[in-house]
Amino acid sequence: MLFRSCAPCLVGQLAAKHGAQTILNDGSYNIYSGRLASGRIIWDINDRFDASLYGSYGIDNGQRVTGYGLELGAKVIQNLWFSAGYTKGKFADVDQFSTNTSWSGWHARLRYKFDENSLGLVTARPKEEAKPSVVVEPTKPVVTAPAPVVTPAAVTISLATKYEKITLAAGALFAHNKSGVDQILAEGRAQLNALAAKLGALSNIERISISGHADITNGTKDANYNDKLSLARAESVRAYLVSQGLNSNNISVAGHGGKKPIKTDCPMPKGAKNTPQGVVQGSASLAVMNAFRACLQPNRRVEVEIFGESVVK
Repeated sequence: MLFRSCAPCLVGQLAAKHGAQTILNDGSYNIYSGRLASGRIIWDINDRFDASLYGSYGIDNGQRVTGYGLELGAKVIQNLWFSAGYTKGKFADVDQFSTNTSWSGWHARLRYKFDENSLGLVTARPKEEAKPSVVVEPTKPVVTAPAPVVTPAAVTISLATKYEKITLAAGALFAHNKSGVDQILAEGRAQLNALAAKLGALSNIERISISGHADITNGTKDANYNDKLSLARAESVRAYLVSQGLNSNNISVAGHGGKKPIKTDCPMPKGAKNTPQGVVQGSASLAVMNAFRACLQPNRRVEVEIFGESVVK
């Protein structure tokens, strides 16, 4: 009987046998009988070494025979192992009172280990064909450019989606260096009114995140001026949306200054200086700096991110 438990791998073997022989010797019959129980436990230490404990107990023609021992093995080549150990007493392994019997003392032997894998008896299971995953990206809303006549800007929010981002140009919301609620331009108010109407029609909004962004130019000596300006503009947009009936508890604000630009290929003006406060005019002409600021215009923005089930009532 074999038993196996792998963590690391333990293999056990138990054997029992009873036998009787009648031998004709010089015209007389001799009856020879015996009983044997033996066991061996093999511990696979790793894929190169193992160790085993073994023992047997038997009755050999009326005489008790016992033995036990310890054996260590090492793999020589694939499946071929060399083992050496020490036996105390007389140990009979499986075969009863045969040549497979060890007496007290040291011993060495070669073993060949095999299983269903090495004999090619294991049938590999066919691999399931991987199914391609389908990724559906949410559509991005489109904010149309305002016409000369102030009209509400189109704010598109797709149905049955979980996330939307709406980008509002800071130039349409505020004049240069302005950020107050009462300083929101008419064009910006029209855009925010349209946005508030759309948000108010949604069935479930988990939260709204409003973030302000600026460019990297700075005409002041305050290194944090752009951070403060972008945060103040985000707070004014939140205040305006709350005044239109939205829940302030679901709206968070942040100001990132010029740290997250979306346009990064504007060449540095000749004569301008890049300082810890930002890019300052230095010896550059005003016309060159104005062209630089115009190139950076997409970075001056307010982003409104909507999280929730965007299902219109």
